[in-house]
Amino acid sequence: MAKLITPFDETEGKTLAPPKPEEWHPIHDIPKNSVVYEIQQFLYAQSHRQNLTIASVAAIALWAGIVGRNVNVSGEGLNQYVLLVAGTGRGKETISKGIGKIIEAIAQTVPEARNLVSGRFASSQAILQHLQNFPATLSIQAEGEYLFRRITSPKASQNEQDVLQTLLDLYHKSGFQASMPGYRKARVEESVGSIASPCFTLVTESTFGAVDALLAYDSVKKGFTPRFLIVMTKADRPYDNPSASEVRLDPYLVEKLAGWYCATKANSNPLRGVNVTFSPEAEDLHNCFDRETTDLMNMGGDRPEGIIWNRSHLKALKLAASIAAGINPYCPHIEADVMRWAIKVERHNVEQLLAEMESGEVGESTEDVRLGRVTKAFADYVLTEHHLLSKGYRVSSDLHERRIVAFTYLHNKLGNTAPFRKNGYKEPRDLIRDSLKVLVEKGDLIEINKVQMFKETGHSVEGWMIGNPRSFGL
Repeated sequence: MAKLITPFDETEGKTLAPPKPEEWHPIHDIPKNSVVYEIQQFLYAQSHRQNLTIASVAAIALWAGIVGRNVNVSGEGLNQYVLLVAGTGRGKETISKGIGKIIEAIAQTVPEARNLVSGRFASSQAILQHLQNFPATLSIQAEGEYLFRRITSPKASQNEQDVLQTLLDLYHKSGFQASMPGYRKARVEESVGSIASPCFTLVTESTFGAVDALLAYDSVKKGFTPRFLIVMTKADRPYDNPSASEVRLDPYLVEKLAGWYCATKANSNPLRGVNVTFSPEAEDLHNCFDRETTDLMNMGGDRPEGIIWNRSHLKALKLAASIAAGINPYCPHIEADVMRWAIKVERHNVEQLLAEMESGEVGESTEDVRLGRVTKAFADYVLTEHHLLSKGYRVSSDLHERRIVAFTYLHNKLGNTAPFRKNGYKEPRDLIRDSLKVLVEKGDLIEINKVQMFKETGHSVEGWMIGNPRSFGL
């Protein structure tokens, strides 16, 4: 039997690094005087694979599901569409399992609480039929990538197109004066009438493949992507939390959540609720963020980089209002510190998404993205000392000293990255060569053929040298 290698097993000549600490995200800093913070702390403590970003997303989604229909801000309900993006095995199940524990605890005294949470819906009709009976719904859907690819595909069936249209419509229908039109069928009992202020909160999780689906041009252009709080974490897989199974919900927290859930039900038919108020400074902060995102959209034009800022001001506003409702659900008031935090969360989310797009790791892999990656590979090559380059790149020391780049380095460095993965009939090597050809034609690179390379260096390979250092930031 093969011997297991542990992080502490030095007899195998290997030292396995422990997981790195989770990188900070402003969503971690939920204001501590809000019940959302208490929910976050429980969800984090009971997780076997602890990740504070995941616990924060789950807490925000649960609270939005509870209060979203009965609390309004600027004419909008507080429903949220949230996507959590993380690697495999990082503890994403905290969302469904952790929320499930809280709902079951509430249901011990308020059995109706189980109706708050739902899973997937097979059709637009199924969503509307459910909302007719349960107008406040938290839909938890695992593996969001499959949902996004299915309903945003240019080849989507009519049923999937209807689901997309319903989700687009529902996002703005939870306000006190809003309603969602139903539909009529031949059999009256199968019809659905108009639904007053349906509050549909959607939370889903996935790996980075979901981001590719959301950043497809059609998804962005149709307004589906800008409706989501897209929260990413690249944290390592943490060690198992040995005390996870011992964590118990604070009875006082359960009592508070059960009490507020009962209050929302008592005021749901007819619907009665409260409007969130602002401090003058909080209102100024929101107005400034609205103007900032408007300018960014105008500057970006019809490109995803501009459209992605659409509704950012609204997502930040809803987030701040949810926290305020968690501080005082009967008279929610947004102070400047809460508004500032919510804006910071949304700005971080969008800027992180844009950085991933610029790197080419997510989004559409265009020629410009590939050119950028090849350009960066050349800059990294000349700026990095030879002994610091990965051995997997197979870089010859004498070629590196002459600043000559062989194709082997480029293929090993770029071939497995997202922009250069096989595209139709083109292999990664062909896509890299296409970019090299463009850079040579622009005069940014100088190509050295095999004959010349062998004559000057003794290596029978093709090579390239930087011809215009400015194009490489050198």
